Amino acid sequence: KASEVGPAAGTYVKLQDAYASESNKAGTWKNIGYVAPGATSAGVTGTTTNFTYTGSISSDQDITGMSAQADAWKAQNIVALNECVKDQGSWTVKVEAASNGNSLTYEAETTCGELTPSFTKIGK
Repeated sequence: KASEVGPAAGTYVKLQDAYASESNKAGTWKNIGYVAPGATSAGVTGTTTNFTYTGSISSDQDITGMSAQADAWKAQNIVALNECVKDQGSWTVKVEAASNGNSLTYEAETTCGELTPSFTKIGK
């Protein structure tokens, strides 16, 4: 059930990195071309059998001086997964400006533990 989370987050990070390297901005899902699992087009939330996917970057952010964007990518479980109660877990990716001022760093966080061995290594 959880195997979709890691690849979905990884795709988001790759698209965000490509957009940032070309524009020096962190982009919205639509602007980076991210299609969430279960969504029909780029830039909109998606829902699958197990998760709802959302993002919090509502407009492009200049990397220079950008504050951390919490929940730039988020998966919320809509079914019980392992010890994670239905609607109680979230897997998020936070985006922030790197110390060099012209790229991004990512931090993956979860409230329900790691569902896949690669999730917390997103962007590292």
